[in-house]
Amino acid sequence: MIPVSCVIPCYNAAPYLRETVDSVLRQSCPPLEILLVDDGSTDASAAIAASYGPRVRVIRQANRGESVARNRGLDKARGPWVALLDADDRWEADKLEKQWAAVAASRDIVCVYTDAYAFDGSGRLADIARPEWHARPERRVRMLCCTEAGILPSSALVQTASARQVRFPEDTQHAEDMIFFACLRERGSFHRVPHALTGYRVSPTAQSARPGFRFHSVRSRHCWLAAHAERYTPDEYQQGLQLLAEELVVAHDLAFWARDHRTVRRCRDYFPRLLGGRQPLPDTFRRRLLPGPLLRLKDWFDQRNHHPSLDSSRSSV
Repeated sequence: MIPVSCVIPCYNAAPYLRETVDSVLRQSCPPLEILLVDDGSTDASAAIAASYGPRVRVIRQANRGESVARNRGLDKARGPWVALLDADDRWEADKLEKQWAAVAASRDIVCVYTDAYAFDGSGRLADIARPEWHARPERRVRMLCCTEAGILPSSALVQTASARQVRFPEDTQHAEDMIFFACLRERGSFHRVPHALTGYRVSPTAQSARPGFRFHSVRSRHCWLAAHAERYTPDEYQQGLQLLAEELVVAHDLAFWARDHRTVRRCRDYFPRLLGGRQPLPDTFRRRLLPGPLLRLKDWFDQRNHHPSLDSSRSSV
């Protein structure tokens, strides 16, 4: 057993929770404790967690969001290190063992994270390895403003005392993990374990799959950056705005092709505010938004002209 508390924030995760908890119980180096913070679930999540008896310590609270649940787990943890795990993700059996070896080898580490892999009900999909921006000179801006520099929470083992001082921001439900890890990096170094030991569940009900998620993520980070501008040099601040603008363009273009007009309009309205009106709108922001009936007609026409069975039927006539 290693002095690590596993903290699982949970809201209506009943279909996946047993797989998640079982992956912790199967660790080759088991943690000191498992804390499940039930964030006002309305399904059987709390009952499933309680069914494990003393192996899982269940903390119940009214629904207040994932950041509040994570922070409460940090406050209640008995271990000097906390392993974060979302209620629908999972670990490979040697995850904590490999992370603890990294902790034992260094004194200034405040976070050890692993590579990950995406999976769904059909099995493993693809590995996820992020560039080590936390070790580069431009890390202060990149870790906050560049999605590819983000740390997957379920892959992270964090020093409890440092994490309690930083805490997850409770005033937003978007990009709170990126804000947390960017701030935590100021308190010590990060270490990457280059093995895909964390499973990230891909699900149509996940927060990242909701319409407008990317837009809200950009807006949340921009608001935080603006509120803490004194932490950055003028050059860093401008670089952060530019990186967020690039991510806003991606959010816009994905929403455009997904026919999510509401998000498209939000991105177009927000772009001048983000950059203070100093840059012209990107070319893709000038694309015309067709009315719904015309779009449906266009989609039907495109599908008919590219559907193999329809093509073959037409060629045989």
